[in-house]
Amino acid sequence: MPPNHPLKYSFFKKSIALAFCCGALLGLRDAEVRAQQTSSGAWEISADKMLRLNNPENIVAEGNVVLTPIVEKGSPPVTITGDWVRYNVRENTVTARGNLAFHSKTEKATAWEASLNLDDNTATISDATLFVPESNLHFTGETVEKTGTMTYHLRNSTMTTCSTAEGESPPWIFCSADATLDLEGVVVLKHSVLRVKGVPVFYLPYMIYPANRKRRSGFLLPEFSQSQRSGTGLVTPYFVNLSPSADLTLYPGYLTDRGVVAGIEFRYVGDSGIKGLLSFSYLHDKLKDKAEDDYKDDGYLRDETNRYWLRGMMDYDFGADLVGRVDLDLVSDKDYLQEFQKSIVGFDAGNNALEEMFSRGLMEKTVPFRESRVQLAKNWDSIFLGGEFIGVDDEGHDDRQTSELHTLPRIFFAGNFNVPATSMNFLWDSQYDYFWRDKGVGGHRLDLSPRLVAPLPFGGKALEGTMSAGVRQTSYLVEDHGPDSLAWDKDDSQNRSAWDAEINLGTTLSRDFAVNWGSVQRLNHSIRPEISYQYMDVGSEEDLPCFDSLDTLTDINKLRYEIRNDFLLGGIADNGSFFNHYIGYFSIDQTYDIHEQRRSLDEAGDRHRPFSDINFTLDLYPLPNLETKYIATYNVYGDGINSYDILNRYTGSNGDSLALDYRFVKGSEINQLNGSFLFHLDDAWAMEGNLVQNLDSSETVDCSFGIVYQPGCWALKFTAAHTPDDDQATLIFSIIGLGERVGLGLSAENGGLNVTSSSEL
Repeated sequence: MPPNHPLKYSFFKKSIALAFCCGALLGLRDAEVRAQQTSSGAWEISADKMLRLNNPENIVAEGNVVLTPIVEKGSPPVTITGDWVRYNVRENTVTARGNLAFHSKTEKATAWEASLNLDDNTATISDATLFVPESNLHFTGETVEKTGTMTYHLRNSTMTTCSTAEGESPPWIFCSADATLDLEGVVVLKHSVLRVKGVPVFYLPYMIYPANRKRRSGFLLPEFSQSQRSGTGLVTPYFVNLSPSADLTLYPGYLTDRGVVAGIEFRYVGDSGIKGLLSFSYLHDKLKDKAEDDYKDDGYLRDETNRYWLRGMMDYDFGADLVGRVDLDLVSDKDYLQEFQKSIVGFDAGNNALEEMFSRGLMEKTVPFRESRVQLAKNWDSIFLGGEFIGVDDEGHDDRQTSELHTLPRIFFAGNFNVPATSMNFLWDSQYDYFWRDKGVGGHRLDLSPRLVAPLPFGGKALEGTMSAGVRQTSYLVEDHGPDSLAWDKDDSQNRSAWDAEINLGTTLSRDFAVNWGSVQRLNHSIRPEISYQYMDVGSEEDLPCFDSLDTLTDINKLRYEIRNDFLLGGIADNGSFFNHYIGYFSIDQTYDIHEQRRSLDEAGDRHRPFSDINFTLDLYPLPNLETKYIATYNVYGDGINSYDILNRYTGSNGDSLALDYRFVKGSEINQLNGSFLFHLDDAWAMEGNLVQNLDSSETVDCSFGIVYQPGCWALKFTAAHTPDDDQATLIFSIIGLGERVGLGLSAENGGLNVTSSSEL
């Protein structure tokens, strides 16, 4: 036999298979004892040279040693390679050295020397490395003791999630004097130092993090901030894994110029349609508003020390088309959400978390009152029944004579049925409200609104039209809660009757034009003229309370026209497939008020103005990811353009985005430029920005800029923000692999440590 031909033998192991780090136990038996060990399983060994020794009995393999288990189908394969292996048959131990490598589905390891005891599943390894693919964790250890099937004790070890080429140093690494590793649990580091590019960043006497993708409790990386009003800030989130379907995150922190800040967030998910998120933020504020230092300069001098924000949402699907929903939003004062907008426990982060989980958010942060509601709804084929309770946290009532209305409850009942033997549909809407307020007028309101809808009896295919008519009856039972100066001095029972009719008529004309623009072969233009007439006769509303817009109906006698043009390109792509690209539309509409034309002129110089402003809308999509929209209103009585909006949106396939909006309204304070962007400069760099500029006052309402450097396995994000009342800077260092991605949409899996990251359900 040639000397380079490897020798092969099969051996049976005496106990469960063991190998360093990958958990395989190496057991070798001479072929003569195979019949006595048939219940243990077999290993196959090949080497350049193989020798059996007696007294004591040993088997020695040398040169390109390869050990592979002879396993049943479906069992995880394990491969062990090295330069030299000795198996002591009597003591059931293995000694190996020289370029040792251990490969399995769950771990990959290398070492220079190893001693394995097959009886108690322990081992001692020198100069070892370990890679855990499931969590992308890389370990090294000067000395490694295997203490169990999947547990290890490391001395003078390192840990990182960065994959580097041979001979290169990882961008960041934890160096630890002592570490314990449980591949099915957590890694515990003692006396560890985080080094970035070889430079020590901070020291941690004790650190715990998960060794696999299972969620584990532990500290997340902190948020550092510097603010003109709040000073230096530090928030250190702590994640608590309650169960596979629930978690809790705590946010202890401190602001040097404000005081203690804290937060808590609880999340859960259940079966389909069942989920919830509840959050609470608190600040023990040492700073109070003064006349010379009034936040927002709005005359509201806040003196609260205990400031908070409680928010949350819950959805519940009871089955059989019965669903429930809870929205919670309570705040201590009307400045809190604006003053702490950018914080990790502030409005932006809190509202974004709710929008991401529930696809709905809270009221704008500038609204001084906050609505909380509980809703329950049931759907049948043609009937809807729903109810809600709306409570208002009114932060501005102290300087008003009346407080905000609470709706306790509101009930909707609506339906839609076809009238037998006709083409008509019978619709009804009904609504009951009970309005309560601490100061002012409240009461009960019942509104009934049945309606008939039918297609027009002419037109055929050329014309499309509908006509409808309905009546509305609204009844009130008024309750007066003072004050005396606004006391209700009319009858407690009030009623209002109204009726209305509406006719709509339109048609659509469309034509394809042959073009030859590269792959584009046709241009489709469709034009739809539409005209409608609306009439409403409302009884007297002089004695009615005013709770919302339903109480302020007005007589209507109007004609309206609209002309809309849509454009579409079509052709054949390079691969031979047909394509259509919607270019956009242009529309124009206007209303003629017959009541206005017929009213009596009040005084000299007064004149009729029955025509409304002409509304122009141009919405273009020159590229699939680019939208440009122009909206303007033009006064036909010599005032010119009263308002216009210019909106531009670009969204790239890699997550880049750019938005630039301009809005102007004549006779108001609205003359504003809004801009935002998110750009990925390359695979490692990204930046974002936001700007809200008032052009009349030249005041920057809001401005922020953020930049992220993420070379692969770590990230650094810097954010600077400016408002008229504060300047703030935030720096977050994130370790990829120990949480979720950090900001700006970078694509690395498992990015920066923050609340959304490790607590993902």
